[in-house]
Amino acid sequence: MLHTNSKSIRVAAAGMVLWSALLALALGATKAEASGCRADPIVVLTNGSQLQFAANIGTSYSNVDSIVYTVHGPVGSAMLLIIYTDNPLGSVERVNYIADGPSNYYTIDTVVYTDSGHAQVTATGALVSILHLTVAQGSDSGMDHQHIHYPLGR
Repeated sequence: MLHTNSKSIRVAAAGMVLWSALLALALGATKAEASGCRADPIVVLTNGSQLQFAANIGTSYSNVDSIVYTVHGPVGSAMLLIIYTDNPLGSVERVNYIADGPSNYYTIDTVVYTDSGHAQVTATGALVSILHLTVAQGSDSGMDHQHIHYPLGR
């Protein structure tokens, strides 16, 4: 009997996480800004947390080759779902997740690669609980081809 209840709890938890992700997409997705461009994926984790991060890039969409986000999160957690929001950069974004950190603590490393020129990049992010409460926010700025990193969490 315990096994059946455990399975029901896991299914219910997975359903809540999926519902939460869909709600985040509907309420939190943003469009590109008028000057430059913006990338903004949402990552849903197996521990129920969501990471919402963005790269505001001082160049046109056509000049962006790729955007690589490397997330370091708590040991034992994993990515459940990545939502690439409705923007032209979704096809060039990549998220890597490494579970090697302490509980409730994340670091985001963002690297933007462009075809030509130097572009200013501002990377921002938020750690959001399953109840859609912002737990932590962070940001940092730099240039394309540089590692721009910041912490999120306690």
